[in-house]
Amino acid sequence: NEGSGEFQCPCHGSVYDRQGVLVAGPAPRPMDLMAIIPGEGGSITVDTGDITERAVYEPSQSTQIG
Repeated sequence: NEGSGEFQCPCHGSVYDRQGVLVAGPAPRPMDLMAIIPGEGGSITVDTGDITERAVYEPSQSTQIG
């Protein structure tokens, strides 16, 4: 939901905030992290081969772009 800043997983219905923190289950933990690679013209690439499972959100997990 763009207006609320939340993402609802279409597979299992869990709701996450903008940082991927679990807001409502059934998922037991936050979303996994994936490496983000900034590109030219503001594009980004998500490296789905570099996945990190996490238990909590930490500000150091955010990617600064620009």
